[in-house]
Amino acid sequence: MKPRKYILVFFIGFFLLAIFSYGQKQKDSLSVINDINTLNFNYSQSINKNPLKSLSYAKEAFSFFEETESNALKFKVATNYITALFINGRYKDALLILNDIEFLEVEEKSKALYFTLRGLVENDLNYISQAEESYKKALKLYIKLKDKDNEFTILNNLGLLYNNIGDYKRSLELYLNCYDIINDLKVKVDRYKYYMNIGTVSYNLNDYNDAIESFTNALNEATNNNNTFRVFRAQEKMAQTHVDLNKLDIAIEHYNDALLGYRQLGLKKEECTMLLHLGDIHYLKNDKNIAFNNYSKAQQIASKYAFLQEGYRASLNLAIYYKEQSKFNEARLFYRKVINNESHIVNLNVLKDAYKGLYEIEKQNRNTLLSLAYLESYLKYDNDIKEIQLITQKEQTQVQYSLKQKERDLEKLEIDFALNDLKLKNKQQQFQGLIILSALILLVLILILRSYIQNKKAQKLLSQRNEKINSQNEKLVLINKEIKAQRKELHGLNKIKDQLLSIIAHDVKSPMTDLYNLLFILRHNLNTIHKDELKKNLAVIESSTSNLLNLLNNLLNWTISQSSGVKVKKSNLSLIDLINTNLKLIESSIVAKELVVNFSPDVKLNFIKSDLNIVDFALRNILSNAVKFTNKKGTINVEIIKSLNGLTEIKIADSGIGFNEDIHNLLIKNTERVPAALGTNAEKGYGIGLSLCKKMLAEIDSQIIYEKNEPSGSIFILQLNPLN
Repeated sequence: MKPRKYILVFFIGFFLLAIFSYGQKQKDSLSVINDINTLNFNYSQSINKNPLKSLSYAKEAFSFFEETESNALKFKVATNYITALFINGRYKDALLILNDIEFLEVEEKSKALYFTLRGLVENDLNYISQAEESYKKALKLYIKLKDKDNEFTILNNLGLLYNNIGDYKRSLELYLNCYDIINDLKVKVDRYKYYMNIGTVSYNLNDYNDAIESFTNALNEATNNNNTFRVFRAQEKMAQTHVDLNKLDIAIEHYNDALLGYRQLGLKKEECTMLLHLGDIHYLKNDKNIAFNNYSKAQQIASKYAFLQEGYRASLNLAIYYKEQSKFNEARLFYRKVINNESHIVNLNVLKDAYKGLYEIEKQNRNTLLSLAYLESYLKYDNDIKEIQLITQKEQTQVQYSLKQKERDLEKLEIDFALNDLKLKNKQQQFQGLIILSALILLVLILILRSYIQNKKAQKLLSQRNEKINSQNEKLVLINKEIKAQRKELHGLNKIKDQLLSIIAHDVKSPMTDLYNLLFILRHNLNTIHKDELKKNLAVIESSTSNLLNLLNNLLNWTISQSSGVKVKKSNLSLIDLINTNLKLIESSIVAKELVVNFSPDVKLNFIKSDLNIVDFALRNILSNAVKFTNKKGTINVEIIKSLNGLTEIKIADSGIGFNEDIHNLLIKNTERVPAALGTNAEKGYGIGLSLCKKMLAEIDSQIIYEKNEPSGSIFILQLNPLN
């Protein structure tokens, strides 16, 4: 293989490698997004049915977090993972990820979701003040966004938070606020969420019958949709309400169902909570041995998985059991487990009952000073609890009024639901009627068409002879047209062949001859030529080769455009990458002329949807001309700008010798070639580059604009119209 062929193969290979690398990068990015979307879909399908399985999907999707460029997608995979961790009781892991994405730039709706999740996690970690602050931030954003559904949920969560720490006054105020926005709720699709929220508020306002009705509706919704996790949540709420209605056997049945369900799903915290509730009910039924077994199992789970608040409750209940059995040493041990963690206990009633039990034990054992100390702590917590539970007469009146208002609101909502169902049925009946009417119309049309076809058959039999004659005539006409078209095509091909041979004979032969002569001289005088002179001649060879390669590319594209036409393939282009790649291709000519090339790209204008080959071809020709017609140590400025009409432009300004009016004629009129001109280092031009650029750019509704550069040089503007 000759040296020039090696050079040609090298440049073609480099160009193909660049195209492949860019395409592979785009393909990898799309592959990551597709993987994330698939995992997110699997997560959403399993979150309410199999929390452990949903955790594995969310974790795998989160593994792409760093590879994802979109903040919205980063936030989506992170919050899905946080939700799955929260449901599976891994609160500290969830809090770590919440801290990592705290400053991720997202829209306000996503920020509100972030604070909601943070409040839920902090609440279960017993960071009460932090959870309260997070809930308040979420509530403020939901009010601003006029999102009544989530505003209702946050008010409910805050009410539960205050209720759990014994602040019933503030809890009651929030539950009353919930009823102010019941009629504005839009959660019609997720009926489960709606019924659970209404039931919770009804329960906390002691309206147990309405609570049971709402929780039953929620249970039915979850069962119909096969949402296992939601089924157990609803059963837990129903059991809790039946306890307050003193229907203990029904409550035990629901709690046992929820216990078995949570155990199957591997949700240890929920399993521990169910055991505590079952222990409390069996204690009320005087089945104290069964209660003791439940408390002991809950204590073991709480100790193993560090469920602190549940562990304190289990310890208190075990202490009460041992105290009633007169096993005071065992009782003291569990009571002290509670009071030794006094600063970490959220529910003041737990501490009050612990000090009361210790006081009664020490009083019975006549430890007067110690029993008085325990009595003092018991009275202190008793007074604190009474103070925060105090509700004024006015507030009690407000509760009664709100309960009546609630009943009217719920009746109105049920009427609205019934009306919506009726409207849906009417629409279905209208649709069925429309189908029947359409079928009748179609039947009539078929009968008419059948009659029309029969008449046509009779006419067809009469006209078959004439059609045969006409068919023969038409075949002769078509054959004649094909002959003319082939003659015209052959004439065009001969013209293209003559033009191509002419260009090769005059424009390729001459530079190849010069290149051959220069290589001949170098080979025969290699030992006598100075190193600097050798470098200079090699630079000339490299520049000539690059120029010749550019000509061959132009000839190839010109031949394609003349024969088969230009085929447009749109894709997302990086203009910065294209400019840098083409500057690299002509680097030897730039270095040989000691040119200064200034290119400070604006990343905001980087990407555009267009045809890669056409834009790359036009850009390469303009940059090559700028180098060719710029004097030694000259300057070339390249920039990406936005035109007044909103189009993206690549502006290339050089300090060279400029062009004559032929360039204007080429760019404005339909001139095929301009007279060839020598570059500043006697580089030859071939007169087809700009005309071919103009023709190819017209295929993508783009153009080249030429301006004179003062005091000397040229400005070529590649104006690109993005493809839709």
